[in-house]
Order: sequence, then C-alpha cells, then structure tokens
Amino acid sequence: MILNSKHPYIPRWIRGILPGLWLLAVCGSDAQIPPPAFTNCEDIEVCSYGLKNDLVQVDLQAEVTNHCISNPGLYWTTRIDLFSDGTIDQELTQADASGEYPLGIHTITFWAADGCGGVSSCQRVVTVKDCGKPTPICNAVNIDMLPSTGAAEVWATSLEIGGSSDNISAYGNLKILVERLTLLEPGQESPDADAGESVVVTCDDLPPMTIAPIVDVAVWVGDEAGNWEYCVTTIIVENSLCCAPMTASIFTFISNENFEPVGLASVQLSGTPNIYSALVTGNSGVVGFDIFQPGQYIVTAEKTTNPLNGVTSYDLYLLQQHLLGVNPLTSPYKLIAADINNNCEVSISDLLALRKMILEPDNAEFKKNSSWRFVDADYLFPSPLQPCGFPEQIARNIQGNNVVSANFIGIKIGDISGDHSPNQLLESENRIAREVLNFTIPDHQLEAGQVYEIPITANGFSNILGYQYTLDMDPEKVAYIDATPQWADLDRSNFGLAMTPEGKLTTSWNGSGPTTVVDGEVLYTITLRALANGPLSQALHISSSVTPAEAYDAEEALLDIQLRFDGDIANSAGLALDQNEPNPFHDQTRIGFYLPESGQVILTIQDITGRVVYHASGDVASGDHSVALSRSDIPQPGVYYYSVQQDHARQTRRMVVQD
Repeated sequence: MILNSKHPYIPRWIRGILPGLWLLAVCGSDAQIPPPAFTNCEDIEVCSYGLKNDLVQVDLQAEVTNHCISNPGLYWTTRIDLFSDGTIDQELTQADASGEYPLGIHTITFWAADGCGGVSSCQRVVTVKDCGKPTPICNAVNIDMLPSTGAAEVWATSLEIGGSSDNISAYGNLKILVERLTLLEPGQESPDADAGESVVVTCDDLPPMTIAPIVDVAVWVGDEAGNWEYCVTTIIVENSLCCAPMTASIFTFISNENFEPVGLASVQLSGTPNIYSALVTGNSGVVGFDIFQPGQYIVTAEKTTNPLNGVTSYDLYLLQQHLLGVNPLTSPYKLIAADINNNCEVSISDLLALRKMILEPDNAEFKKNSSWRFVDADYLFPSPLQPCGFPEQIARNIQGNNVVSANFIGIKIGDISGDHSPNQLLESENRIAREVLNFTIPDHQLEAGQVYEIPITANGFSNILGYQYTLDMDPEKVAYIDATPQWADLDRSNFGLAMTPEGKLTTSWNGSGPTTVVDGEVLYTITLRALANGPLSQALHISSSVTPAEAYDAEEALLDIQLRFDGDIANSAGLALDQNEPNPFHDQTRIGFYLPESGQVILTIQDITGRVVYHASGDVASGDHSVALSRSDIPQPGVYYYSVQQDHARQTRRMVVQD
C-alpha cells in the first residue's frame, strides 16, 4: 500500500514533523510488513423487547493482530452511521463502539493504523430488531353448522376479541390467523402453512354422538417484525344435527343467595311441540332434562312447602329496622323475601301479615305470594333496591346436540335473616341459647268456677329485640277468656287466638331497637276461668308447641324463654335448672339442677309440639343433682324442652339432639 503524508489515518505527529522520512520508511525496510488484521468483523443482531423508542445496549469492540513489531502502537478511527443512511452520526478515536442503539440497522466502520504505516478497515452491520411477541387474547365462539353442508366457516377475527396487543405494532397492523390445535408441534414459534384467516369446521372435526362438541384451535397473532404468539380457544358447535342424532340436555341448578343448594323444588319444562316434564331437586339442587327434538323450551320452578321455614320474630325485627331506615335492606333477594304481600314494595302491611303467620302457624300461608320465589340466576336487577318484575322463567332455544343451563336463585319468602333450611342436608341455622328471658306470674290457688285476671310481668327484660312463644293452658284446669295488652308497646295484633279453644295462646313481639322494661312492669294480663281446684303453676307453662319459644337480645343472640311463678303458695326462686351439657349432643348429655329442700321431683321432656317423650319422678334430697340422658332416651333428632318441677316450682330449658 502506497500512502502519502496527507492520508487521514497517518498520525498527526508523523504527518506534521517528519513526513518525508516517514514516507521513505514506508517505502523502505517496513514496506513488506502486513497491515493490522481484524480478527472479528462479523455482523451482529441484538433483540429489543421494549417499546419503539427504547434503546438497547450493544457491546461492540474491534480487535486486530498487529504485525508492526518495531512500533507496536495502534491508531483508531471509528465511524457510526445510525440507520445506515450514509450520514456519520458519531466519530470515535477508539476501538470500542459499545453503547445504546435504537431499533434499526446500523453501520459501524473501524480503521486501524499501525506504526509501520499499515492501515486496515472493518465494516460491521449491527441490527437491533424487535423480538417482543404479541399478547394474544382469545374468545370462544358458539356456531351452528349448516345441515345442508355439514360445515361452518369461523373467522380468526371472531376468535380474537380485539384485546390483543404488541410492544411496538399497533393493533391495526397485527396479523391474525387460526389453525386447528392438533396441527401444532411442541415449542412451535410461528403458524403452519395451513393457518389462515378462517377455519372451516366439518363433521370430521366432531366426535360422534357428542352433545355440544368442541373444536380446539390456536389463534396466532403476529406483529410487523414477524414475531408470533398464539392462544388456545374453542369453537362450540351448538347445532351438529348433520353429525349425530340429536340428544340435547337442559340442566337446572337451584341455590339460595348464599349458593346453598335448594332441595325439594319442583322444576317444570315445557316447550313446543307439546312437551311437559317435571322433576324435583334433591339435596344437590340439580335436575337435568334430555331433549330429543329442536324447539323453544321454558323452565320454571316452584316450592310451596313449609311456609315458616326460617321465619321467626327476628325477621320481624329486621323488617321493622328496614322500614324505619335504621338498617335498610340492600340485597334485592332480601327485599323480595320481605315483600310478603307481593306488591313490589315493603311496608307495615308485610310486617303484620308475617306476624299473623308466626302467631297462627297451623294456618300459615302466603295469601298473595308463594313460600319460595325463583329468579333467573343470570338476571341483573336494573334497580336492585326496587326488585320488581324479575323473570321467574327461563327460555332456551334448542336446535341441536347442545347442553345448556337454566339456573335459578331461590328466595324463601319471609326469611329475611337467611337462616332457613334449603335442603335436607343443611338444616336451619341452630343458634344455641345461652341465656334465659323470664316472664313472671304470681301463683294462685285456683278454685273451680272462679275467674282470674293474671298479670304477666317482665323479669330481666334488658336490651331485647323481640320474643315469641306459646303459652300452654291445661284445658282440664283452666279456660281462656281474654288477653289484654298493658305495656304500651303491645297491642292485640301481638297475640294469636286461633288455638285458644285448645288451650294455646301464641304471642310475638319485636321492637324498633334494643328495648328494656323495668322488672315487675305488667306486659299483659290473661283472664282465665278455673275448671278445677289447684295451683295456677300446674295449669300454665311456656312451650314451642305452636310458635317456637325464643327471644333475641341486642347482640342478636338467641335466648330461651321461661315462665316463673311467684307468690305465697309457691316460690320457684330456690329451684335452679342448669343448661344440659353438652348441648347440642349426639350420644349422651347431663341435666343438672338444685333443690332447696328434699321432696318429690318430676323431670319431663317435651318435643316442640308439646308431646311428652320422657318422664321420670322420685324423692330426691336437697342440694345439687344431675341426670344422665342417652341418645336412646330421645326418639329422634330435633329441638326439645326439659322441665324440672318440685311442688309448685317449675323451670324449663331447651336442648338440641343431633344424629
């Protein structure tokens, strides 16, 4: 190579000080020395996974073999041409062009000059390319196959819901293709040649005799840089009459608002042509109907049994809290449960109607409503606080071998607290009573033929939300005449008189909030005619024979109810009856009691109808005692009331027996 002293790659100290001598030296003894030899002059590619304007770090150094032993120094010039457009964007005097580069193709040229006058150059192309894959979003679709052709064309754009994205390419510049999933190989990075903008589903794609068969497909999304990614979705064939005999199904699942299955609900299926079928849900809450011909089908549900399932005076309290605006009901399902009269509003008339049912359970029925209502589970209430006109039937159009659902939410009318028993496996919520609310009556020595006005007074009536019970009157000892409210918070609507000829007075009360009554205040008086001589305490007692005996305190805890007799001839203050332990019980429990004096003691256990299921008596010394009960002593699981009586003193508590 012949160079002159003005060559740009000759070091300035050589050109400026000894240009003639340097040229002679080049043409002399060192002229045969090879110039620097580049050892790495390959093009490189670097991936970018960021956005369009993000920079990527590129490591780029030039390396040469220097043959000039006598003067081993190297002199570098490096020129960077970004985007390879012929414009030098940066010039360096070093062999290192490392740095941050944008997306694109860039040309970097290195020149190396040695001390012997040799010059070499190396041009390297650096490609910073987009390697970020798109993010595909798939969408399953339902199709009907044409019976005439046995095929259906499904477009890739219908299987991608418009939410796919890429780090650089705009959505409109993305490519969307589809292919059958069975064609893909593990780790495949791009679509097959068979992938296209649509896929044709035929009978060959569907398993024979399959209801609602599906075809799995891969939806590919590609960007402008050629990066691909796929998502997997399904094509659901709702009408495959061309592929197999029709065997469709409609399944119905009924649950309450808490997603507990509702059993013993009658589900009816009707349709065209003339089709009618009815099935009853079991404890799973599910029924299924087989469909063998296309048509429009209607599914409805009903359940009319046990109108007082889960309904107590506590629901009256919740209803009144709503009416007063203290604790408004916000669930549309609870508002439907509170609309006893089924007139699309919750009012005082609903409270009165529900109380009447609690007081007269034998005649309990919803005059303008049903025990249960069923709402389409997919229905969204447009006005949740005014749930009126909701759908109570579900329509399904069946045209092929498809499986469809028609699900309901069951609402127990009147049960605002939600403690009903939805099926035979989930019993009503048993809140165990830990305390006792006492009502006190002065005892009397009755004389046959005489009329007595007996005051029932409060005792320990503190922060009570409500109560209900049945006052049992022995029809051989007394006859009912009247019940007269004395407490300002009671009126005659709080009493049920339908069964007083049989000796049973029911009562129910709830306040607008926690209520306290001074001990000794008369709540109401009951007027009786004595039919036989004897103490009043042997003629009256509280039970759950008609309306269950229970009360609720400010903590919404359940309380037992007891009737205490005070007076000259009988005083029950000395007799004490403990809660059985354990309670509830499976195998065995113990009942403890205290006797102030020795004498005969009677232990009785009654079911909620008042029927005596256990009776024991004997002479017992004064002091503490306990009686062991086995599961075999009780006929069946349920709620029972046990009483201990000594002379005219009597106390009663409640216990729960489980399997």
